[in-house]
Amino acid sequence: MNLIGHWIESLKDGDFCAPQEIVGFLPQDVRIKLANYLDAGSSNPLDYQLGYSWCRFFCGASGRKMGSTELTDGCWSWPEGLSHYVRAHGIILPEEFV
Repeated sequence: MNLIGHWIESLKDGDFCAPQEIVGFLPQDVRIKLANYLDAGSSNPLDYQLGYSWCRFFCGASGRKMGSTELTDGCWSWPEGLSHYVRAHGIILPEEFV
């Protein structure tokens, strides 16, 4: 399973990046379709976390909006709140996913 949308846990984290590092341009229609696709992922009840995530841009998005589970399309897996980063903060995702 390919992982996307997982962020660093500390400045020493070499496995993941900060979402601020991947802000970029996508045409608005592509951005909307991408965010809707992310929202439509399926979840596994065993993947729920013990609490809600939070926005790493500190924008005040609610925990409910950021979610508490992983979603998947069968090939890729991402945190439930990834669509928020695409819509609200303009992050881009790997070309092979898009």
